[in-house]
Amino acid sequence: MPSRPLPEALVRAAVQPSAEGADADLLGRFIATRDATAFAELVRRHGPMVLGVCRRALGNTPDADDAFQAVWLVLVRKAAGVSPRSAVGNWLYGVAIRTAAHARCVLTRRRTARQELPDVPDPKPHDPDAREIAAVLDTELARLPDRYRAAVVLCELEGRSLKEVAEQLGVPVGTVASRLARGRALLAERLKARGFAASVLAGLLAGATAPVSARLNELAVALLAIGPQEVARPVSELVRGVLSIMLAEKLKALGRVVVAVALGIGATAWAAWAASAGAQPQPEVPPATPAPPVVGEGNPFAGRLDPKLPRPPREEEAWDDLYRDEPYASRAVLELASSPKAAVKLFAEPGKLRALKADKEQIKKWITDLGSEKESTWKAAYLELDYFDPVLALTPAEAWAEAKTHAAKHRLAALLTARPEVMGVPDPVRPNPGAMDLVAQPPEFGRGGDTTYRVVVHDLRTLPMGFERPGRGLPPTETRTFPVASRVEDVRRPSWARATRAVVVLQHIRTPEALALLKEMASGHPDAQPTRVAKEALDRLNPKAP
Repeated sequence: MPSRPLPEALVRAAVQPSAEGADADLLGRFIATRDATAFAELVRRHGPMVLGVCRRALGNTPDADDAFQAVWLVLVRKAAGVSPRSAVGNWLYGVAIRTAAHARCVLTRRRTARQELPDVPDPKPHDPDAREIAAVLDTELARLPDRYRAAVVLCELEGRSLKEVAEQLGVPVGTVASRLARGRALLAERLKARGFAASVLAGLLAGATAPVSARLNELAVALLAIGPQEVARPVSELVRGVLSIMLAEKLKALGRVVVAVALGIGATAWAAWAASAGAQPQPEVPPATPAPPVVGEGNPFAGRLDPKLPRPPREEEAWDDLYRDEPYASRAVLELASSPKAAVKLFAEPGKLRALKADKEQIKKWITDLGSEKESTWKAAYLELDYFDPVLALTPAEAWAEAKTHAAKHRLAALLTARPEVMGVPDPVRPNPGAMDLVAQPPEFGRGGDTTYRVVVHDLRTLPMGFERPGRGLPPTETRTFPVASRVEDVRRPSWARATRAVVVLQHIRTPEALALLKEMASGHPDAQPTRVAKEALDRLNPKAP
């Protein structure tokens, strides 16, 4: 935070007793004029509830204080998006839940990378049941419908009376009482389903807030007066993460609405067409004439012209599109995400979505098969190595040593350089290039780093055969050098991009079968891109306390 003194007006706004008016009026004044007094009153009213959420997830630590400030900075930036304004307390609770969960995931990844043990002090070491229930309270409360959650947050977490909440939400007192009772009953049922006694709910709700110190209060109000560069780095990182999560949730909700509207329009149009078609007299259909026989012998297109040949399922086409560039891949992601059962079944098929676990001996065998004279053998090995990159188990030098023939080196060079279109693999029309060498470049003295590799290819034609060059003949050959990815984290393959997009689809589906596939993908090589994305998806879906 900035070291310069806070403006006097902001300090007065942070410590003065109370500003009159409902939450909606305070929020309206803040949106219209950036009124610091109105903002400070919102912090005073809802600060204990927000801080309670952060400390239940992160403990009484500086991380909880950073999360507390991040929640109010999100309000500063997104206040105009709160709707209805009277439900600003419920909105702040949702932001606090997202911020605390995101901060907990960040801490977990950081400690895992550093091999640290969690050192968050336990606020209630004498009561293990309370610790466990506090961990699931916010999870279950966040899953309540908005109307019930708003009543529980305002009455139970913030301690307001039924009359105050009724005036705040603009509904009768009896409605607030019934929503509160229903919300408490749902919470008790869900806690009981998790194995906790429902009788502890009242005590847990009573202690669900935390007093906000004058320092934290001043820091929250001071967010109005400082620029983005002056915000503490942990707070700004939390804000960016939470805003990204909120944007993703909005896009997901918008996508569901668009799909529902499209389905409704389609169903209405189909019903209207069916009704109009049924009302008209149907003409007599002449008997179908038999299709001419398809000549099979000597006709290379006989199988494609066969009317009985079934078309591949749409899921298979979507799987192929995941391998392609935009916009085909994006369309395939949306199609598969809208058909969860079919997508999970497709990904679970043998040879589809596989964890990047490389066996050194198997990699060597595939490299040897690259030199086979049988096209089916070397192409099968090429496809396997296109997914299970040789650097998963071998260094580029070790892989190159396994390629004994010119054909094997030619095809391995196409894999290591990720330039099959230049090497002409597996295109059988382009002539093979000349001699090839793998050159190692040691790290510069005193600078550290890893050894880098390059493939030098001689007598390489830069244009494919058949390219029209009137009066000029074939293009000349040349010697070219291509870099090789020597580390797994540097590998970029279309097959890995397809696996990563499939992981994104599984994260959206979230069924037990999808989670099982995500866990399998997360067990691959830790530096491979699909493995890292699968681990991050599991962290977001199943956040663990630091």
